[in-house]
Amino acid sequence: MSGKCNLCEETYTKSGMTRHVKSCIKKNYLQKIKTEDIEKFISIAKN
Repeated sequence: MSGKCNLCEETYTKSGMTRHVKSCIKKNYLQKIKTEDIEKFISIAKN
């Protein structure tokens, strides 16, 4: 059984995902928030 990480889009096994999430959050979470905020701002500005 495997799953896809919503932060980095990589696929991991169930046990691998548990380990992966700990490091992925540190590496990708803040960047993802910044990107989504910029995309929301651009979307609002276009309207």
